[in-house]
Amino acid sequence: LLSPSPAQTQDATTKHPKTWRHLALNDGGLNNGELARQINQLGDDGWELVDVESFASEGAKVKTVYYFKKPGDA
Repeated sequence: LLSPSPAQTQDATTKHPKTWRHLALNDGGLNNGELARQINQLGDDGWELVDVESFASEGAKVKTVYYFKKPGDA
């Protein structure tokens, strides 16, 4: 038996499907301090980090993308 994904769960008080907002943050060559500041600010704003993926681009250069979600307005 499969459990519903979070995007398919219903809010117990409203009986409406929960919606999500999504955001992808590209590190874009940010230094560690600035990247940490941005991630912390997103957390303060209610965003939850759900995945991090690294991609090889331009040879050995690696691009990292951070994926966030937070409940959306119904």
